[in-house]
Amino acid sequence: MKRLLLVTLLMAMAVASFGQTRVELICQMTGAGKVKAVWKTRDSTGQYQAELQVEGERLRPNTTYTVLLGSGQFRANVRTDSLGVFRLTRRYTTATRPVIRIGTPGMLLLNVYQVMRGTFVRKT
Repeated sequence: MKRLLLVTLLMAMAVASFGQTRVELICQMTGAGKVKAVWKTRDSTGQYQAELQVEGERLRPNTTYTVLLGSGQFRANVRTDSLGVFRLTRRYTTATRPVIRIGTPGMLLLNVYQVMRGTFVRKT
């Protein structure tokens, strides 16, 4: 009886682990400065977890930029500090979130001008 219970429990854990998908993508933008965007998802049946982190440095101090991912799916204004650094983090726990895949473009804009550009690739 104990052996059957143990085997059943192990099988249930194995099935649950196969139902989970993890994705980690990175976008290294090139241009004036250094900007990196990281998209991580960890979804399983009925549970959604995703996180977007965008970090920038060596940019103009005390300046407001716009981070644009995809074709307008994600848009956020960020402001650099006195050293020209910014950090943005967004977490999502529902299915309503940006669709970011391999090849999704990322841009950093100053007013309407593109300052930096890159595309998402699988993180190695």
